[in-house]
Amino acid sequence: MNYTTAKKQMQEGSIAPFYLWQDLDQVQKERLLAIIQEQRPEAEWIRFPEEDLPSLIAEAESYSFLGEGKVIVLESCTFLSTKTEVPKEEIEAFQAFSQQLPEEVILIFYCDGQKLDKRKQVTKQVLKQAVSVTQEEWKEKDWKNYLRQQIQTQGYAISEENLQFLFQRLPQKRDEIKKELEKLFLYSTGEQEITKEGIDATIEPNLEEHLFAISDHLLERNVGEAVRIYRQLKVQGEDTIKMNYLLLMQIRLLLQVKILQEKGYSKEQMQKALGIHPYRIELAKRQTRQVSLKKLETMYRYAVEVEQALKSTGMDEDFLFELLLSRL
Repeated sequence: MNYTTAKKQMQEGSIAPFYLWQDLDQVQKERLLAIIQEQRPEAEWIRFPEEDLPSLIAEAESYSFLGEGKVIVLESCTFLSTKTEVPKEEIEAFQAFSQQLPEEVILIFYCDGQKLDKRKQVTKQVLKQAVSVTQEEWKEKDWKNYLRQQIQTQGYAISEENLQFLFQRLPQKRDEIKKELEKLFLYSTGEQEITKEGIDATIEPNLEEHLFAISDHLLERNVGEAVRIYRQLKVQGEDTIKMNYLLLMQIRLLLQVKILQEKGYSKEQMQKALGIHPYRIELAKRQTRQVSLKKLETMYRYAVEVEQALKSTGMDEDFLFELLLSRL
């Protein structure tokens, strides 16, 4: 369920024994925790900033000296994701423990920025047992309205073009957006308007922007620079499968725009057909100006092949992705 629905249910007194909060921002977490505290004022609170399943189990099974139960918050749960360092025995012990949770105990797991591995037995079990709470599905216009409101509150103006550039660069999490905007506002002190130069100077490009740069380099046959960006992203902890998927979607967009261009579609007709912002269409048109339709079709086919290989073979991910870059 989404955050708003969960909040309403909890305010009405319906508190679940087990929650999985996925990518909620800090403000949302604190609001939900405050509601639980109102509903369970005498409960004992225990937080685990690190992933410590044995201690969590021991704490949940031990007697509460306050006599009003416990609220236990686990702030990291990589053991539900694709990559984890939690020992297998600890995960199995948690599975056995969670089959019958102690009464008067409320478990809350934070899952922030982690891709759940739904093939894992433990993940299936948690998703079945816990109430999963997620962000509302905001559309692009919702995020832009939020950004515009934050900017205007600080006394700044921003053009539609720069608002689009800012939106493309920011994560879609409100607490992270506020941190990034603080840097931008500090940089813009004394100015009346938020500029592209200010955005570029204070906010790092996001993953999609990096992959846009990779596709740009590939179209210019600058494979070395594309590989350099990929390796830099890997050092920063980015997932190869996720990067390949986003690159595949980028190439697919280029292919779609090229096909519609050759059919004589205007930018407005492309926007209606593809359902994306005109800014992205303009970027795609610029990228494909000197590239043939046949070349884009080949790039897309290669990217699909690597997508399948990454998911179905045990071959080295870096080798497969760099092989893709060299073939493109």
